[in-house]
Amino acid sequence: MVALNIYRKGHIPVIGEWLEEFLYPVAHRLISRCDAILRIPGESRGADLDVEEGKKRGLTIYSHLDEIPAL
Repeated sequence: MVALNIYRKGHIPVIGEWLEEFLYPVAHRLISRCDAILRIPGESRGADLDVEEGKKRGLTIYSHLDEIPAL
């Protein structure tokens, strides 16, 4: 549902679990093309790694859907 709401705001959501564990390097390449990351609550080592990668790249890290601006 969160991904759909992000899509409705005009963005294209990418969820790490969609890419499976063996594709984390691909996920990080995708992150290099992203403007920001939304980290929703819940345990996920993959999501934590995505956030770390995003921070290294200077991306904005959102923690709530309402923080994401509409395009």
